[in-house]
Amino acid sequence: MVGFKNRYLVMEIFLDPDKELGVDDPIIVTQFNLSKAIKDSILVNFGECGLGSSLGSFQVKYVNPITKLIIIRTSREEYQKVWAAITMVTSIGNCPVLFNLLDISGCIRTCKAAALKCEEAKLEQHKLVVGTGLTDEVKRQVHSCIEKIKISKTLDEHSSPHAAEHLLFEQVLDYSLVPAGLVVMVGYHLWLLHRLLKHPIRTVIGINAINRRIWVHAMMEDMSKNGVLAVQTLRNNIMASTLLASTAIMLSSVIAVLMSPARGGGGGGGCSGGGGSSTNNQGAGGALEFVFGDRSQLGSAIKFFCILVCFLLAFLFNVQSIRYYSHASILVNVPFKKLSSPYLTGDYVAGIVNRGSYFWSLGLRAFYFSFPLFLWIFGPLPMFLSCIALVVMLYFLDFTLEFGAIGADSTTGVDAGVLNHEDEDEEQGRQSVGLVQ
Repeated sequence: MVGFKNRYLVMEIFLDPDKELGVDDPIIVTQFNLSKAIKDSILVNFGECGLGSSLGSFQVKYVNPITKLIIIRTSREEYQKVWAAITMVTSIGNCPVLFNLLDISGCIRTCKAAALKCEEAKLEQHKLVVGTGLTDEVKRQVHSCIEKIKISKTLDEHSSPHAAEHLLFEQVLDYSLVPAGLVVMVGYHLWLLHRLLKHPIRTVIGINAINRRIWVHAMMEDMSKNGVLAVQTLRNNIMASTLLASTAIMLSSVIAVLMSPARGGGGGGGCSGGGGSSTNNQGAGGALEFVFGDRSQLGSAIKFFCILVCFLLAFLFNVQSIRYYSHASILVNVPFKKLSSPYLTGDYVAGIVNRGSYFWSLGLRAFYFSFPLFLWIFGPLPMFLSCIALVVMLYFLDFTLEFGAIGADSTTGVDAGVLNHEDEDEEQGRQSVGLVQ
């Protein structure tokens, strides 16, 4: 069973004889600058919607920089659009070119057989044109490209059904393990939110909210002695939020650069700069062999976009944390007992401090969420396992096991007064966790 219907175009590239080419501008055809030129042509002639619909299966499968023979894969529904866009490409970088279609097929094995036949004919033609100027390095490079086609053609003939099953299995893993990992993470945090609202003293966040409320009341009791200490403590929290916000926006910029089409450097800007891009693409292709899962450009874009969203949320949450901490540093020094204002109380200032702490925790959670998404780059299995490990780790960080033991002792009659005290703490914890107006 074939999951996706593709078309394979075998084409050759010629220098445009009607346009002038500088002596110092030899054309270097690489997968990067060729793919960029075709995508730019699709964008210009068919718009963003046409480009988006064509990128699903589009890929430059093979490039021979000596004989200028290329193989391009595209989907069956979009191959005419890609073909038309290729014919409208007038240059690769600064080099004027023309494209000639040699063969089109719906099977990669048939395509490689036609490409092998064309390569051998073009090699003989190249030898006649160059004559004695053909160096050993060029011969080795051409023969290496031909051997790649032969080897891959042999592997396709013997293992094509198994490769299709393997590809389908990897897609099933992506569609099952990734949502399962996200459900585990989101489900845990929904359960944590429920426990935080119903039983706050059994969570670390609830206990810390109570302690911060006590700290604010203690600081505001005698501002002449505690004013500097309170402001310095809030300033330390502002510095911590600033550090996380700066880190988040820096990582967002890095992810945005990685998602940029021009991340291959200056290889697409001119003909002589394509060599470095070819090396980068070859290295990236070798790294993709270790990825067990979706290796498509669309899949990589989705992964990087999810990581980018996590870091942007972390930045926004930490900025809100800085906002509340800065506001609290002003209010904590106001002598509210002398003013007797109904709008300024110790509980109100404590609520502001707790809101800043909540946003700081949310920013930290966004960083936690980015870790499984980073591992998703290497496949759905590492991502799913990291979600399970992260939930187990967060459980021991979010819940107070000591209070659970006290509750168990109180129900057996060891200390009859503990239960009432715990109920009072529960009510105080709900007030502390709630966003005080």
